[in-house]
Formats: sequence, C-alpha cells, structure tokens
Amino acid sequence: MELSKRVKKILVFILMLLIVLLLILYLVRIWSSVPSPLGSPVVEQQEDQVEESVIDKEAVSEQQEAAKEVNVRTVVKTFAERFGSYSNEANFANITDVLPMMTEAYATQTQSAIDSWTASDVYYAVTTRVLTMEITIDEEAGTAQAIVSTQREEARGDVQNISVSYQELVLDLTRVSGSWFVDNATWR
Repeated sequence: MELSKRVKKILVFILMLLIVLLLILYLVRIWSSVPSPLGSPVVEQQEDQVEESVIDKEAVSEQQEAAKEVNVRTVVKTFAERFGSYSNEANFANITDVLPMMTEAYATQTQSAIDSWTASDVYYAVTTRVLTMEITIDEEAGTAQAIVSTQREEARGDVQNISVSYQELVLDLTRVSGSWFVDNATWR
C-alpha cells in the first residue's frame, strides 16, 4: 500500500512537530534543574517578597501613626482656637461650638458652667491662635495630652484697645469609638 504524497507530507509535518515539542520539554526540564549562579531565584523571590512585606507593614504602621497624630492635632488646634476665642456679644458661642468635641461628662460639666455665667455689658473679646503644640499619645490607654502654646489678643472696652499675651492650654483627650474628644481643658 503506497501512501500518497499528500499523506506523506502530513506525516512528516506531524513527526517534525513532535520532535520540536520533545525538544522544548527537554530544554525546560534542563533549565529548571540547573541552579542559578546566584542561588535559587525562587528562594530569592520569596525572600524579597518577605522583605517587601515587612517594609510595607512598617510603612503602613508609620502612616497609621502619622494619621492618628494628624487626627489628634486637628482636634487640638480646632478646639484650642475656638475654646480660647470669646466675645461677650456672642453669648459664649465659642464654648457651645466646641461642646461636640468634648466627652459627654466634660460637655455636661461645661454646659452647667455656661448656664451659670453672665456676659459683661462692657465690650470684651479674645482671639486665640495656636502657635505650637506638644502631643503625647498613649494608644493602649486611649488617651492623649496636648500642651498648646497660644497667642491671645484681648480687646477691652473698645475694638481698638488690644493687648497681646501668650498662654498655654493643657488639653486631656480620650478616644471614644475611634474618635478623639477633649476630656479637660486648663489654661496656665
């Protein structure tokens, strides 16, 4: 039985294809079993991944710490400037504005104090600006303390009669449900 030319060509093509596939498999097997001159690339890759993972975790941890401090700094700055600014014409609005930034107990205590105060008839206003702040955070206890240096401009009797003074405000903060609240404020 004689094969046609066409069938012979197909058989030769299939045979050549099989030889090429076998050669490729052989080369892949050899290359995977030969150690690289620098050691096993798979191990190096895993070590690199472990190192990158440790570095990534450290970077994330540093970013989280920075974010926590930024959060506390924002609360401290906002609270200090509003709490320390006052006008007898505003009926203690500076204090009522920061009540939501206080713990429930401190807000209740402060509201009781506001209810007992009476504003003077003589014009009096204070504008407070935060200059610097030192913050200590105790993550485990969920507390922080801020010592805030402020510049205070006081106007007595007249808007033009201004005096400038510098005063520190000490703020004790407590973390409640992931947010920071002022638990005490003391001028010194």
